[in-house]
Amino acid sequence: MVTFRSGAESISSFLVLPRGRGRHGGVIALHEWWGLNDWVKMQAMSLAANGYVVMAVDLYRGRVTENPSEARKLKRGLPEDRAIRDMNAAFHYLATRPDVDSKHIGSIGWSMGGRLAIQLAIHETRLAACVVNYGVLPADPADVKKINAQVLVNCGARDREIPPSRVRDFEKLMQAAGQSADVKIYTGAGHAFENPSNKSGYRPEAAADAWCPHSVVFCPNHKSREPQGPLWWRLEKIALRLASSLYDVDRELHGAHQRRLIRRSLQRDQVADVTDSGVKKRNTSPACAPPFLVSSRQTLPCGCRHHQLRSH
Repeated sequence: MVTFRSGAESISSFLVLPRGRGRHGGVIALHEWWGLNDWVKMQAMSLAANGYVVMAVDLYRGRVTENPSEARKLKRGLPEDRAIRDMNAAFHYLATRPDVDSKHIGSIGWSMGGRLAIQLAIHETRLAACVVNYGVLPADPADVKKINAQVLVNCGARDREIPPSRVRDFEKLMQAAGQSADVKIYTGAGHAFENPSNKSGYRPEAAADAWCPHSVVFCPNHKSREPQGPLWWRLEKIALRLASSLYDVDRELHGAHQRRLIRRSLQRDQVADVTDSGVKKRNTSPACAPPFLVSSRQTLPCGCRHHQLRSH
């Protein structure tokens, strides 16, 4: 976690750094109404693994929930002006880092965070790219005209909160303003189809396809990349899909390795009852910390690839 100023406040957010030296594109990740939970941190880590300096902003000041009623209260209690101020402060923080190319900073969000991601594009004209995952889109032509960022919108054809008709209306507003938006509407998908926690609505194939273009959108003309072209775009998408698959496999291996370490510890302590969901009895703690809790200065016994990312 890092701390920076937002107006008169000091706020904390989750920062993940990529491997390699030099300047990188920056991404501001914005959470759903649940708060800055583990899933959002995993998305930040995935983006960092693709070469971005990623900041997942904690809009709720440390509060996280899995209860829909509590999440609704947290969302309603979030002042719009404070959220915009926090996002602008996050942009300034990334733009002033020596390892970030300030001309290539984008935003990404899911649901509530998707709406805020496009709001940042309205209030910060230097934003280069914006990915809206099933978030409410602006309907005011005056707001749309302020957007300079390249925009990607991912939504589900069965989403009742953000129906496809409203997405198409936004696309027309962008066209009328002389802008373009890449809109993807996934058949059979509803709201929050990218999050596995949404057990009834999760659509893994649509989620994987929605994830692949992020790198292209965030940094389409970066100096270190080859000139754009249809073939390059296809190769980039294939490479990202492969990276995503390898990441999922590595995560499963990491989980199995973690459970083995726990079992060994339990055998020493003569405690049993371990399942895939974790340890059920007290006095048992994993020997391998979750990757999002690992700082660059820590050395862990597992040595797995997750812990080679530098998170703060």
